[in-house]
Amino acid sequence: MMDQQNYQRMQQIQDQLYSVEAQLQEFEKMIRDIEEYSKVKKDSEIFAPISHGIFVKAKAVDTDRFTVNVGTNTVVEKSKNDAIDMLRMQIAELQNYRDELILILEKGE
Repeated sequence: MMDQQNYQRMQQIQDQLYSVEAQLQEFEKMIRDIEEYSKVKKDSEIFAPISHGIFVKAKAVDTDRFTVNVGTNTVVEKSKNDAIDMLRMQIAELQNYRDELILILEKGE
């Protein structure tokens, strides 16, 4: 039988697992978005998000290069393939972490 402290720990791990799953879905969506945007013709009018649910009209100037936040408010320009590769690496790390969380939950430790 699981004591209260162990139950709370398992609940926290379950919450972490939900968070990781949400992050994985978001990264997969980002890859799809990059692939879709790269199909846009240059100089096409687009709607660019500036905040949640708020957009501005913009012109697609370069659909092969992306400005990516790499942490600590630092952005770098990456090609489509480099941006996708970076996201795939992050996905792999998250999948490993997710697998570790699942193992802990299965063991009930």
